Amino acid sequence: MEESGVSGAEVSAREKILGKGHPNPRKDLVSLALLSYRIDFDVLHHHLAEELVSGYLRYIVDISDDPRVLRTMQPSDPILADLSARQMQTRGEMRRRALETLHTGVVEGIIRLSDIGETVAALILLFAFDKLQAERLPTAARFSDFLASLLPKNKVLVLEGRMRDNEQMQHLWTDGYVFFNHFVRTTEKPTAETLRWAYQRGAVIFRPFGYKGCDIIIPVALPEDNVMNHFIILVKSRRDDALTLLSAMKPETQRSPPQGFYHRRPRRM
Repeated sequence: MEESGVSGAEVSAREKILGKGHPNPRKDLVSLALLSYRIDFDVLHHHLAEELVSGYLRYIVDISDDPRVLRTMQPSDPILADLSARQMQTRGEMRRRALETLHTGVVEGIIRLSDIGETVAALILLFAFDKLQAERLPTAARFSDFLASLLPKNKVLVLEGRMRDNEQMQHLWTDGYVFFNHFVRTTEKPTAETLRWAYQRGAVIFRPFGYKGCDIIIPVALPEDNVMNHFIILVKSRRDDALTLLSAMKPETQRSPPQGFYHRRPRRM
């Protein structure tokens, strides 16, 4: 796509999400919508799902016959993901608000993450790549530069020394490129074609459920060879981590979800 085409599409997306269609937007809802363009999650609150569908380009997957149950999802969209990345990179308060809103929604049980460890790892990887984006349009970054953005300097030096001991790994270190601004989950075992498809869309792959050996697959392109490689990450959650406050409570202390996202306490006058 030409630059004018990408720019035009992003302007249209910005108008839809941040512009005239929302004269008095709820800042927490806007931030949550922007975050959903980068990592998908289940929205369990019917009214919240409706708002994200009607105003923020979320898709309806299924509606029950009653229709009290609404299933929605946010498909892979590189332009929306880039819009989100740039908003969070240039406006630190929006990134902070997005994370706070996500945390509140998870604790209150109105948002469900497939895996808390994967989500935290994904956010760290996204923000590390965001720091490398200085151009007006999204650009690929050297694999070594990405790792330097992700890890402490002393760890990078150790990793670089080990990779230079192997010719293929050294080639990956010096000539490999990564490019991503959001995550997708595949349903089948990733192949070379899957890696190329994900790289071209600016996506990192969450492994299929039940896939052993890793949790996250980052496509790495070797343009000179026209070859795709990959970098895998295994995520380990702490034993006592819980997705919601209720699931972390002892049975005798469970009552009702805390009031916050959709049931705010009135302010005292």
